[in-house]
Amino acid sequence: MPFGATADSGTVIEDVDDLIAYCLENPDEYQSISWHSIKDTPPRIAGVYFTEDGAMIFCLSSYEGEDEDNWLRKLKGFFDTDVGYIAYEIPPPSSGEEFRRIYTSLK
Repeated sequence: MPFGATADSGTVIEDVDDLIAYCLENPDEYQSISWHSIKDTPPRIAGVYFTEDGAMIFCLSSYEGEDEDNWLRKLKGFFDTDVGYIAYEIPPPSSGEEFRRIYTSLK
């Protein structure tokens, strides 16, 4: 399945590993990649957002009530971080700085 690298460039990247490498090599471009579960179980969607300031924000999506706190704990544990929060129907901000600001405001 082809992936668009940027809306402006029209670049099409056929391999997900190449797409991730492209995103890492072009940290000034805001990009997102998502993977949808083939099972009807949580998490429904996993995603990574490459922000305009070179950060990466990792996300999981499930239906409300599917133990969001546990999924957040697992995600933060996997990436060995304390920074993370639960949001509903709102994509993450386009910068890591703004993500950290939101996280701090919720504490």
